[in-house]
Amino acid sequence: MDLRDLLLDTGLLPPTDSDWPSSRTGCSPYLMSLQEFVDLTGYSDQRRKILSGFLDLRRELKRRGLHGAQWIDGSFLEHEYRRGRAPADLDVVTWVTAPDLTSMGWLEEALKDLPVGNDAKKTYLCDVYFDIANADGFVEPSGAAYWIGLFGHTRSKEWKGFIQISLEEDEDAILIGGSDEDQE
Repeated sequence: MDLRDLLLDTGLLPPTDSDWPSSRTGCSPYLMSLQEFVDLTGYSDQRRKILSGFLDLRRELKRRGLHGAQWIDGSFLEHEYRRGRAPADLDVVTWVTAPDLTSMGWLEEALKDLPVGNDAKKTYLCDVYFDIANADGFVEPSGAAYWIGLFGHTRSKEWKGFIQISLEEDEDAILIGGSDEDQE
């Protein structure tokens, strides 16, 4: 099974379980392990290349002492037929757990010289963004609403889901399988 098995006929990850749309367990962001995410989305050479860059980004964030969770979205979570091509990158928001919400200078220092936004594509093949969660992982509703508004639909305003992965998992234990041929 891969991502294509979970997509709606529109080629999008559903934002909610259509059989029970008010259920919190069957809605976006879908929680999964890093290995599940890699297994689900790494079904072509291009996707495995992007995943390798994503794992490098995660290693760098940990090297800088950051902890938290990541929301993944963008064309990486859409079927290729929607755009007529493979995805070029992966969009990721890292919710960094803050040791102290009264002083945010630590985050600026931790992110110093790290490429963000579109600049990160050259190094990590990812569009990289950051936001803050408290030490317990609580996210301010306005912050969550902003990213859900940005990630929760396509440019043509179709609703879609996204995936959440803990930043605490070990990238070096992850296997990126596959052959040299796309498994279309």
